[in-house]
Amino acid sequence: MHRNPQHTTARPVHAHEAHANPAGWMGMHNVAHPGAGGADAPVDARGTADARASTTVPRARSAFVRFVVDFVRSGVIGLSLITAVPLVHIASRDGLRLFDRMNAAERIADVERLRPFMVPRDAATSADEAGRAFNALRAPRSRTSAAVNAMLSNEDFPMHPVTAIYERPWQTQQKTIGMFPAPRTQGLDALTASQVVLRASGGFTPDEMTYLRNVADAPIWREVERVASAPQVDMVGGQFVLPFSDKAFSPAMPITRFADSKALAYAGVSRAAYYLALGDPARAEAALKTVVSFGFMFIDNGSNVMDALIGRVIIDIGRDGLHQLYEVTGNARGLELTAPLPKRATQGGVQATSRAQSDAILARRTSEANDTRLPRTVRYERLQELAFSSCGSVREVLTGPRDAVRESFARASDNLARFPSERAYLELMLEAPNRGQRFGTTDGKVDALIAGAATVAATVLQNQRIATCTQLLLALD
Repeated sequence: MHRNPQHTTARPVHAHEAHANPAGWMGMHNVAHPGAGGADAPVDARGTADARASTTVPRARSAFVRFVVDFVRSGVIGLSLITAVPLVHIASRDGLRLFDRMNAAERIADVERLRPFMVPRDAATSADEAGRAFNALRAPRSRTSAAVNAMLSNEDFPMHPVTAIYERPWQTQQKTIGMFPAPRTQGLDALTASQVVLRASGGFTPDEMTYLRNVADAPIWREVERVASAPQVDMVGGQFVLPFSDKAFSPAMPITRFADSKALAYAGVSRAAYYLALGDPARAEAALKTVVSFGFMFIDNGSNVMDALIGRVIIDIGRDGLHQLYEVTGNARGLELTAPLPKRATQGGVQATSRAQSDAILARRTSEANDTRLPRTVRYERLQELAFSSCGSVREVLTGPRDAVRESFARASDNLARFPSERAYLELMLEAPNRGQRFGTTDGKVDALIAGAATVAATVLQNQRIATCTQLLLALD
């Protein structure tokens, strides 16, 4: 029997051979079933693998793209939720939170009638010299607590070193029992002004005169007189190293030591009592006018309302001493002009405002910041408030302060700041909300959550106003 040359009987392929060599299995399969082109050559296995790879690569790329898109979408959603936490908190405050600074403008206005009791101005003393002299009056901080020192100093505001420490005899001299029986102010080493000048007419004991002479002859009064008589004082430049550091935060600028300044004023009254006891009322009056002028120096050259309030207290101490002097010398006109000042409340607090009130308050604050008739310290305070007014608006937190605020600072740079140091301070104030600062510890888990979310959002979005404003509102709530 002859075999048909066109008929081929394929050898059966076992399953284990097919799995072991799938390409060979496919080749034998094609031998038994010729292709449409009629060629009997087997298909190349490498070409089949390339075909499969060409399909796999686009699929892998597509999967990666989907992963990236999903990741970005999730990140955007997550960041939006995180950002929403502080922004919702800001929006829910329903307006501004302003701090009422203890009726500062009214308290400053109370002492304006005492300007005629200032010492003559010495044009030979420059503002820079007076600023350095004021800085030299700083007392060592060893006498105050760590908490007070932390408030009065800040490593982000390096201060010029004080090379000469002036002795303050009223802090170091021992007072024996029976000396100066008049009441003394609690917490101060200086005598109060309430009785010491009046007592001078009746004379002092030898121990009391020794004490008063040491106070009156202290070298520190040369610096006090230089500062008190200067036409202008660069208090900012005289105290702080410029330019300000990148970490400087204007609300944290160290303040003048109130207790030490008050003690210095009381010592000035004791100095006048010594001159009066020596029979020299003119010199006693000059010493008391130096105290009054030193107080006005704070009001006329300060950069914050606390400077003005310190000045008001010092002026009142000098006024009381003058009132006693005029009583002893029988100066009726002087007694009338130095009558006691009105008593005003000194407590401040947070003032909450509604959105309906906010625009009106901001308009009034803007007008006061631009009013050259107001005390300089009040204008600085209004500008500080305007700098943080953006914290009352979600839109301004995201985009920055309104144009009216920027214009107020531009005007102040021309008609309020007198020295490069004060212009630098204005720039620092305007920039303050853009610096992520804490206003204290957060109370409770909810506040901590809000503060944490604000910090994350501020960091990712590179907008520190979110964190600063949130921290401010949490502190004021």
